[in-house]
Amino acid sequence: MRRRLSLSLTLVAVVIMLAACVNKGQQQPQLQQSQARQSGSNANESTAATPDDGVRRISVEEARAALAQDRAVILDVRGTVEYELGHIKGARLLPLGEIARRAGELPREKLIVTYCACKHEGLSGHAVQELQKQGIENASALTGGLDAWTAAGLPTESSNNNR
Repeated sequence: MRRRLSLSLTLVAVVIMLAACVNKGQQQPQLQQSQARQSGSNANESTAATPDDGVRRISVEEARAALAQDRAVILDVRGTVEYELGHIKGARLLPLGEIARRAGELPREKLIVTYCACKHEGLSGHAVQELQKQGIENASALTGGLDAWTAAGLPTESSNNNR
């Protein structure tokens, strides 16, 4: 019974995360078109629109360099199942819903880099906003998320789950 409940909660979390990613992706073209109309240009002439959510973004290369110099901590803000299936090597699991409660575990002297599997940083952007609410201003969302990291050929790992 406990296992079924855990599985059900995990499934609900996955559906919510996917919905957040899809909604963010659908809003992006509308934002581009709106910005283009305001500036009087064609939306197709511009590159990707800069999100207007107040969240700092960090490139894969910048994040890699900060991690290599021990100036950053990288947080996977997805759920446990997704983390176990594959994550950035050395990433700490801190699901979005636990940030408010566990923000005190994070080092204040380092950059906190959040990531998810959304190419538009849906969950990781929300994670940065939550970190800011908790008084952690030095936080950024990884541009392109896990897909951009793996596309760059950077190391990932999975958790061995021997259940």
